[in-house]
Amino acid sequence: MLKKITAVIFMLFSLLICTNAFSATTNFTGEFTNANWTIAGAIFGCGASTVVDNSTTITLATANNCALTSANYTHTNGGGGVSRAGTASFSYSVTQSANHTYEALYGIVGNLTSITNSAPASGTASQTVLVGEQIYFRVWKSASVGVSTLTISGFSYSYAPAAPTGVSGALGDTQSVVSWTAPTDAGDGAITSYTVTASPGGATCSTASTSCTVSGLTNGTSYTFTVEATNAHGTSPASTASAAISPNTTPAIPNPTQDPTVTGQLAAQVTNVDNFVHAQTTNLSSHLNRLHSNFTDQGSYNNISLSTPSEIQQLMGITNEFVGAWFAPSSYMVASNSSDLPIPKVKESKGSHGMSGIWLEGTLSYGAIDAGVTSNKFTSSGLTAGMDYLLQDDLIVGVAVGFGWDSTKVDTLGTKTTSISPSLSFYGSYSPMENIFIDGWVGYGSTLLSNKRWQSTDSVLVAGDRRANSFYGSLSMSGDFVVSATSFEPYVRGDFLYSRLNSYSETGNTTFLLTYNTMSFNSVSISTGLMVSHDIQTSMGTFTPRVKGEYMSSSNSGGTQNMYYTNVVSTVYSLGLGGIPTRVTSGQIAILYRNKLGVNGEVGFEFSNGNSSYISRSFNAQFTVLF
Repeated sequence: MLKKITAVIFMLFSLLICTNAFSATTNFTGEFTNANWTIAGAIFGCGASTVVDNSTTITLATANNCALTSANYTHTNGGGGVSRAGTASFSYSVTQSANHTYEALYGIVGNLTSITNSAPASGTASQTVLVGEQIYFRVWKSASVGVSTLTISGFSYSYAPAAPTGVSGALGDTQSVVSWTAPTDAGDGAITSYTVTASPGGATCSTASTSCTVSGLTNGTSYTFTVEATNAHGTSPASTASAAISPNTTPAIPNPTQDPTVTGQLAAQVTNVDNFVHAQTTNLSSHLNRLHSNFTDQGSYNNISLSTPSEIQQLMGITNEFVGAWFAPSSYMVASNSSDLPIPKVKESKGSHGMSGIWLEGTLSYGAIDAGVTSNKFTSSGLTAGMDYLLQDDLIVGVAVGFGWDSTKVDTLGTKTTSISPSLSFYGSYSPMENIFIDGWVGYGSTLLSNKRWQSTDSVLVAGDRRANSFYGSLSMSGDFVVSATSFEPYVRGDFLYSRLNSYSETGNTTFLLTYNTMSFNSVSISTGLMVSHDIQTSMGTFTPRVKGEYMSSSNSGGTQNMYYTNVVSTVYSLGLGGIPTRVTSGQIAILYRNKLGVNGEVGFEFSNGNSSYISRSFNAQFTVLF
């Protein structure tokens, strides 16, 4: 009874507060520094209670020789309480100097927990604190004799997570699948659960992942959703509310194989890889073809005697002795524009083996391809740099590095695929007999495909990166038959491509995100064609206009893409590879240049048409410095 009466009297007089100054800075950190605590003693009758801070402990002591006194230590934080939920932990010790009625308490303002009210005590405790609440320590006594003390040490505060972000809800029948992004600040411990709350109505769902389904909603009612994250130390503030949605009859999950953005983007990925390999094939094939003109070391075009009038030969410093020293009589043929000057076909220089040239070649292409229900428009470029090496008199080998870039636009809403592709190739050209050449190369390339796709159900762009690793190669046979200064070069070439596209998952603010499994595809093609060129000799060097026609037929195998909605793993959809041309007819016009100093170059324009509404236009340029 005495205790209850004392408590009532204390409440009546607790508004009489006397503040005490800090004696030192506490070891508290962050928002729990010295300045954010209020120290006070409630006084009745005589003497002030005290609070002593010695940096590592806080000691609260009631006044001696004074009835009904208390000492209080409150984390007011400027009146706002804690800024973020969490758990306060500490050690305590309670003593009394005489036998009297007293009590030590801790907790939050309005909800205190008693440590002891009958005997000295010590131990540890923790207190869960919500945003805005004030942590509170108190010791009081009612007798006029003796002192009661409460000592707090080892204070620490462990934070709950920050609020999740990016909350969105997807329409459903009396329900909504809500998704969000985990907070970047998980607080002082791993997040153990999330709780989603719908407004109005307060329907909830809980999960350890970053999406869950809120059920029990009313169709036609507009709802927003907030999400809270919880760890071992508390619960975060609620997230910013999602955009409002109104549940309705569940829309059918769309079949991605019927989605033009999916089919178009898959075709774009394969096209990007194919364009990259085609650019390297074009560059390597063009370079090896130029080696046929004078199959020898020292770079093919060094020291070529031009079929010009004698005064131009003299202007260029080419003497008959120079010509005779380099060309055997068997290598001469009669020029159409000169009755008395020989034109060398092959330079007879045996035994001088070694590096013979460094070259650089580039291709820029643009065009379109029918990907079923979309018309993909692409821009592609490929750069190749290499070094030739005369291994023996009838065999030139070399190594080349390549780099490709491609951008394929699928629709006007932002669906597109861009890629970058470094590569390494080894090549060779072998002449088993005069005017006959066997060329070949093998290579490896790695393509990074960056994809964006318009998801029409939720009207958002989703994204994902994919890696493709490709092996490619070619083997061709050609002839070089010259009539006067005109060269006819028929050829047949076989190409192969094997590519493996790694799995990847889309990301974005929708529940209709797709995960694509690993996919591989093969392509084997046969091409046949004819190149016709004519040498025009000038004082500056040889200019050679050239036209080329080619027909390619290929067969593709593999290329089945399996996919599923990321949040519905049980249903797998399969999409066959389509929209890749298998029959292509090409034409090219080009101009080549070479001089006796070992410098040569080429620029050309190629146009191609094929099935699947394939259209391509390409610019090609090459520059070689020979040694």
